[in-house]
Amino acid sequence: MIYYFLFLILILILFTLIILYSITYKVDYYNKLETGCN
Repeated sequence: MIYYFLFLILILILFTLIILYSITYKVDYYNKLETGCN
């Protein structure tokens, strides 16, 4: 049961990292579009 709980926490951490990475990537992408093709 404890291992299952740790596994759930690991999945939650992975999902939050992926979401944060995608948000920062989108912001960086839009900034590049606004400033020009650099």
